Amino acid sequence: MPRVAKPKAAAPAKKAKSQLYKMPEKVKEGTVFTDLAEGQWRIGPSIGVGGFGEIYAACKVGEKNYDAVVKCEPHGNGPLFVEMHFYLRNAKLKDIKQFMQKNGLKSLGMPYILANGSVEVNGEKHRFIVMPRYGSDLTKFLERNGKRLPEGTVYRLAIQMLDVYQYMHSKGYVHADLKAANILLGLGKGGAAQAYLVDFGLASHFVTGDFKPDPKKMHNGTLEYTSRDAHLGVPTRRSDLEVLGYNLIEWLGAELPWVKQKLLAVPLKVQKAKEAFMDNIGESLKALFPKGVPPPIGDFMKYVTKLTHNQEPDYDKCSSWFSSALKQLKIPNSGDLDFKLKTQNSSDNNLSPPSTSQAATARKARKIYSPVLNSSLDEEISASEEDAEEDMSYRKKTVKKVTPSARNAKVSPLTRDAPVPAAESSPDQTKPKSTPKERATPKTSRKPKGTPKTSKTIKNDCTNNKIAAEDGVAGQSKREPFSALHIN
Repeated sequence: MPRVAKPKAAAPAKKAKSQLYKMPEKVKEGTVFTDLAEGQWRIGPSIGVGGFGEIYAACKVGEKNYDAVVKCEPHGNGPLFVEMHFYLRNAKLKDIKQFMQKNGLKSLGMPYILANGSVEVNGEKHRFIVMPRYGSDLTKFLERNGKRLPEGTVYRLAIQMLDVYQYMHSKGYVHADLKAANILLGLGKGGAAQAYLVDFGLASHFVTGDFKPDPKKMHNGTLEYTSRDAHLGVPTRRSDLEVLGYNLIEWLGAELPWVKQKLLAVPLKVQKAKEAFMDNIGESLKALFPKGVPPPIGDFMKYVTKLTHNQEPDYDKCSSWFSSALKQLKIPNSGDLDFKLKTQNSSDNNLSPPSTSQAATARKARKIYSPVLNSSLDEEISASEEDAEEDMSYRKKTVKKVTPSARNAKVSPLTRDAPVPAAESSPDQTKPKSTPKERATPKTSRKPKGTPKTSKTIKNDCTNNKIAAEDGVAGQSKREPFSALHIN
């Protein structure tokens, strides 16, 4: 390959991974694990196997319903260590309830840990965590619908994920790996109204000081959605919002330019494509939505481009754009999330109806993982079947299809927050460039929300992801989503 020497960060990670990570020993059904608090959990059938660990249905000894899951991996592996310590520090049920009460939320898509401990399996020490059991991940619905979700559902998911972001950011952490495979529906009555963001293997403290690229963490995350800051190895709050934005665009049926151009094999090219895309976001979005950019998407992405690297996002402002869009569409922000695409006239659609078979085939072709769990488990989730009429019309504008500008600003990563004139750059140029602009946005107080809120990829593997700098706890980057937490 002509550019093997340039993406140096990716190649060593792949080599090291095969040497560092060991597959877990098989746990027999009926085995009892004892956690650190002396609680006992009976292991049920396996519901998912990944490159680093295995997930089993579980229940407390003496109970019959397998309403929990146990995630187990060899003690020497790093990903579960990172995730476990994040949960122990930042995902206590008491803290989650306090946040919900403070912000007027009836539900929050933040998972929590039930128990954790160590156990010996076939003579080898393993660590395990116990989590609530969730439903299906979003990839199932995307594949069923030809890589699309109903517009109203996309906006409800956006609001729910912003709530989870606000909770995580209030604890000093960013998620860094939001995607459909890491978003699970709840279970039980009313469970399908709330989506949960899972897989905290890449969670880390966000930057509050200077912007300093870290070569060891460059391109960390899921390459399709990795933010520009993450491409430089810098965890920021605006980075989480950017990742969400890329997902929202894709869920609405548009194909991200770096995916369409088949650049995912070269992280540096993906990085440059994102810099160009965000450098002229208005025109870039018009090219993706030729019949009119959905207003909340345009507002949200423009806002992301103006955030500085250490600025706290205005979560309420962002949520208000999606809430307003739901009102325009006459879709309530309550009840089960609806994943059934309605038949639409072309005049009401930004994009022509997708070909389910072709889209599903393309999706399967991209299911390449650096070992992850198979997220396509056959669980049926009860979603709303109401066929209420939706007013899908937007503000209609006549626009010319514009190819996203290939401009990259000539600015050092250390000064990326200072707006400078954009300049043309070669597609093969490897030095990261970016032009985020700085804007002070007044923080508005959160208004209580009375209704329940609701919401593969090629990964570049990096190791040594620090979970808590102040505590000196270090772990390796997690490459395994929690998508197998749902029922088999």
